Amino acid sequence: MARSEGKGVTDKAVRKARQAAVQQRGQGFSIAEFLGNIWGEWNKVTWPDKTELGKSTFVVVLMLVLISAYLGIVDAVISALFEALGWSG
Repeated sequence: MARSEGKGVTDKAVRKARQAAVQQRGQGFSIAEFLGNIWGEWNKVTWPDKTELGKSTFVVVLMLVLISAYLGIVDAVISALFEALGWSG
């Protein structure tokens, strides 16, 4: 059996997976099954507690302030440079 891409997956396994995908497509689309799959994945999610959520929110707001300040400073410097060169509009 030949290995593909060095990841330990055999050609036979790839063919089998493709056949299964083709067969599954032929079965049609079930809204109930789709929603059931969504609910199953939703239950697997690990939600943050209040402490972790607060820390993450703080980091996001802090980065927002820092990036805004940086862009404001860069804008002021570039504007001053353009005015010094006489290219202001």
